[in-house]
Amino acid sequence: MDASSVIENYHRINGHIRDLAEKAGTKEGVTLVGVIKNVPMDLVKAAYSAGLRDFGENRAKALRLDREEFSGQGVNFHMIGNLQSNKIKDIVAKGTLIQSVGSLRMAGLIDESSASAGIVSEYLLQVNVANDENQGGIGVRDIDGFLCGIGGFHNIKLRGIMAILPIGSETKIKQSCKQMHKLFVDMKKHVSHNTDIKYLSMGMSGDYGIAVSEGSNMVRIGSSLFLRPFLGD
Repeated sequence: MDASSVIENYHRINGHIRDLAEKAGTKEGVTLVGVIKNVPMDLVKAAYSAGLRDFGENRAKALRLDREEFSGQGVNFHMIGNLQSNKIKDIVAKGTLIQSVGSLRMAGLIDESSASAGIVSEYLLQVNVANDENQGGIGVRDIDGFLCGIGGFHNIKLRGIMAILPIGSETKIKQSCKQMHKLFVDMKKHVSHNTDIKYLSMGMSGDYGIAVSEGSNMVRIGSSLFLRPFLGD
């Protein structure tokens, strides 16, 4: 892949997402997060030049370096990888949405680190919607307990939910999407000082078309953007 191919991919994928969102009635539009793990910086900058302003990383050190590279350039960063307690201080920063919080303990560690930094960190609750033992995230039945448990935190704000959709048939993926959308709608009714539900993050390169059609308003795309020509969906 070269820079011109990345730019072409970005415009085609973004246009495809807009069409799907319009058909789905997602009035707020869909945020495209470009997953830049191991992507050469010249290709990342090509996507930026095309208009991409949201980048996702799954490693704390890489996230820190990327923030330095794009400092002051209007980029929003997303932590999408598994969280390690000893790396939290490197992740917490203004303008970073932490998408992979899957436990009350981890939320508490982020709140503590954010308080030390003097900021309020925004995050998504990762939901293990398919109850897959190989995936992280909180179980659907544990969400209410999580919402009760975060009441004492003052330096984090819950902005929505995230899921890694299951591998399988379109029917199986749609089922998980519909369940996530229902959780998203229900969670919007939860009002507290540290929740402001806006994002339903689901859908990656192989399944974002289904996800957006089922109401996702944030997708995380890497390989279709940076590694291969866009072939549609």
